[in-house]
Parts: sequence; structure tokens; C-alpha cells
Amino acid sequence: MSTDTDILQTGALNPRGLRYLHEIAVHGGVRAAADALGINASVISRQVTQLERAHGVALLERQGRRVTLTEIGLSLVDHFRESRRRDAEMLVQLEDYRGLRRGRIGIGCGEGFVGNLMAIVLERFSAQFPDIVVDLHTGATSEIIAMVRNDEVDLGLCAGGAKDPAIRSRTFRAAPFCAFVSPRHPLAGLQRIRFEQLADARLIFMPPRFGVQQYVDSIIRAERLSLTPAYRCDMFAAAQAKVDERREGFGGCHWQRFCNLT
Repeated sequence: MSTDTDILQTGALNPRGLRYLHEIAVHGGVRAAADALGINASVISRQVTQLERAHGVALLERQGRRVTLTEIGLSLVDHFRESRRRDAEMLVQLEDYRGLRRGRIGIGCGEGFVGNLMAIVLERFSAQFPDIVVDLHTGATSEIIAMVRNDEVDLGLCAGGAKDPAIRSRTFRAAPFCAFVSPRHPLAGLQRIRFEQLADARLIFMPPRFGVQQYVDSIIRAERLSLTPAYRCDMFAAAQAKVDERREGFGGCHWQRFCNLT
């Protein structure tokens, strides 16, 4: 059986084939990878086949109706990611030598953090480095962690943390956890409320994959409460619009400076 060293010694690795193999790993299949790249699936299949023939190994295998990467295929994907990571680090060094006059930084961010991030942090950053493009992507905690792991962004900001050994994480204290309600809601006049006071409210929760919702669920379990949401919504802006449209308002758990939850 060929090893990574054998493959590297038989000739140069095709960068395009490695990139397509990486996209198959990220998107879960040849067709999904082609759709994400906006190309024909046969283009990806042809490049992967050429890579297999050049080095005498099988990179893909069929499991039922799904196509997955073989062990050596996954090794090549890791090699591609590491090479791309080293290239990115070198480009950062080159930009440092150029005095940060030009460049790009990718940030993955939970939607609830976007407002403060743009108004406080990125506004100052852009003023100091006007020619550096900030690429901002939003998503749930798991999605942001995946963005960082797959080198789609340079850093992520989200509720919760990552236990992935390939990711270095830093924690910080966030704003108080609050209930986000309509100004006309009976709870709106309170400075501090307890979770049990939300028992009769029509709640809007985020889907379970969001770190902020996982935190809410853990508190509900610890307090032995039974809180059933009227809605689940994966967009903070849409949840806010739903709160605003009702006269009586809806109780919802959200990162905002309104009624502090205890």
C-alpha cells in the first residue's frame, strides 16, 4: 500500500486536484462540491481520476449512494489544508512587511455579535487600516468553528467554545444574558427577571445548533423548568421583527441589553 511519502516521491501533486478533493471533503460529495464551485461535476471527477492515476492510489470510495474519501484521500486533504495554512501565514508576514497597507481578514461571527462588532471594533479597525478588506460571515457556533477549522476565515467570534485540537480558542466575558421583548410587553419595565417568569410568555428560541441556545437550554435544565417556544428562528433580525410586530410582544432569549435574566 502506498504511503504519503510514496505519493510525494512519484511526482508533483496537482494543486487543482487537491483543491477539488478538499471541496469534496467539505461539501460531502462530488456533486455538492461542484454546485458550491459553480462547475460541472465531471470536471471534478476528471481531476480526481488524474490524481489517482498519477500516484496509483484510490482517493474516493462508494458507500451505498454516497461517495467518501479513502484514508489516503483524507491525508491528502490534510496536506492541502496544511499547505494552504502555511501559505496564508507567509502572506500575512509579507503583508506585515508592507506595513499593513493592503490585505484581507476573514471573520466568522454569530449574528448576535455583528452589531457591536461592526459599530465598535471594525469601525476603528477600518479607520486605522482603510485598505484592508474585512470578509464577514455569520453562522451558528458549529458553523463558525467549521469555518475556522477549514481555513475559510481567520478567526471566529461565537457563543460557546471549541474543543477541536486544531483550533486555539480564547474566552472573554460577554454582556449579561437578557430577555428581548417588545416595549409593550409586561416584562419590559423590569430591570431584572428570572427564567421562571417566562413560563407564560410566547417565546422565540434559536435552533439547538446555536451556542446561545445551548446555553439557554442548559439553564432551563438546571432550573428544572418547562419552557416551550412558540417559534424557532435561525436569524436574530427575523426574531426581532416578530417581537416588534405584536402589540403584546413575545418573550425571547437574545444577547441584548434589555431585561437582565437571572
